[in-house]
Amino acid sequence: MVADIAYLQQSQQEINQLEALFARQRAAYLAQPMPDATQRVQWLKALRDLLFKEQQALIEAIDRDFSARSADETLLAEARAEIMRSTDNNPPALLDPFAGGG
Repeated sequence: MVADIAYLQQSQQEINQLEALFARQRAAYLAQPMPDATQRVQWLKALRDLLFKEQQALIEAIDRDFSARSADETLLAEARAEIMRSTDNNPPALLDPFAGGG
């Protein structure tokens, strides 16, 4: 595969954008390396709100990356991860009253 000039130029532009982004992140960290708890809680709430707002776009991106992964599969995987995280990887037993166990 031979890379053409346009591809190489686009790649270099993307690299330059990432380098600029990393420089901004470094500067933000150096300006406030240890934010207080109130600031961290505000940032986490903003992140949560953004994830909910962009949920459909994230599902669609995962679908494209994983070749037709259903939205339900994505949501269930995220729910499972949250259950495991919130229970220190020790979720409660799931009892199904309709499983015929008595």
